[in-house]
Amino acid sequence: MLIVIPAQDGHNLTKLAVASMNHTVRDHGVSNFEVLIIDNDSEIPYTREEFGDLRFPLKVLNNRFNTGYYEPLVIARDWYPDQELIGLMHNDMVIYEDAWNLRLEEAFYFDDNLKLVGFCGSNEVDERGGRGSGTVVNFRGAPGYQPSTTGLRKRELTPAACLDSMFMMFTDDAIELLNEDWDRLPLAHFYDRIWPLRLIEKGFHVATLGVEIDHMGGMTTVGNVRYRDDCIRWLKDQNIPFENPETEMYLEAERRYFSEFKGRIFPCRIGGDYAYHSAN
Repeated sequence: MLIVIPAQDGHNLTKLAVASMNHTVRDHGVSNFEVLIIDNDSEIPYTREEFGDLRFPLKVLNNRFNTGYYEPLVIARDWYPDQELIGLMHNDMVIYEDAWNLRLEEAFYFDDNLKLVGFCGSNEVDERGGRGSGTVVNFRGAPGYQPSTTGLRKRELTPAACLDSMFMMFTDDAIELLNEDWDRLPLAHFYDRIWPLRLIEKGFHVATLGVEIDHMGGMTTVGNVRYRDDCIRWLKDQNIPFENPETEMYLEAERRYFSEFKGRIFPCRIGGDYAYHSAN
């Protein structure tokens, strides 16, 4: 199992995220548990030494520009071709639950059709493309993090139609099934909804797993003072006109989402047997 943490600056947050895993990852399979920090052109480059002694291997890849939140998935797949489970994790979240990695491994082991699991998601996509009323997430709600009352609290594996990109774990073959144009990915937004629906359309399972966590939110985009400049660079590279670069980045990702699925796949709901039900 490989956890990929894309980060631009925010060293203290990333250290907390890594420390939380160092406390909670357990022995079975731990020799195959690894972490990759993808440093998206931080002002002070990340180094392996700043994380100290850990119970699992950790490597740092320093990029010359911000590759965003989603492209690191395929970068990590190329770096670790032997890993069967590859996950994306925000650097502004922490994991509290002991042995969570074992429950996650077991979920994939017992369902060959399961290709993607998140720690926050919903069994619905409403007509506006949102998560509707079916959000499942187990926030502790510690000071400084998102409230614990957000969503339904379920410990068991729950079928999902969309996820939250704070944590997404993929099987290695699912990355190819996404059928993505990696060079054109926006830096953020909506691919935590696009990718689950693509996998569901192909007949595969997507789910949330009730693991106790906390998440600040927004630190990969609006909470990062350098995000505006990165949006400008990406929009110019894609020849997309803009007035407000952060807004235009969001709207471009939203346009891609709506053009691919609105009225065709969503609004929808995923049943307890992973069966797809259109709301139209």
